[in-house]
Amino acid sequence: MDEKIELNITEDQFSQIKNVIRRYAGGYKEIWDNNRKRHDFEKEFAEINDIFKTNTQAIAEILKAITEEANCPNYKLLFVRLYGHMPEYEDVFLEIGYK
Repeated sequence: MDEKIELNITEDQFSQIKNVIRRYAGGYKEIWDNNRKRHDFEKEFAEINDIFKTNTQAIAEILKAITEEANCPNYKLLFVRLYGHMPEYEDVFLEIGYK
């Protein structure tokens, strides 16, 4: 993943990021407050690497890239819930039918 190199993310940090994504994607049946979940999600990324404190766009891009690679419906749902309202992502993963 090119973003990993550009952001100086270690293999261990990348593994931690994937664990965060798995955990949030696994909770898709919970009642969601999308704004709160996004804040919590981004906070966990910032705890892994300080670069994410000031670069939340990178979080969305990493989630998108991992989701495209995994092609997991739960990851797609997570992405749309957290970032689908943003104009640059409103047409991403439309096949899941959630807005």
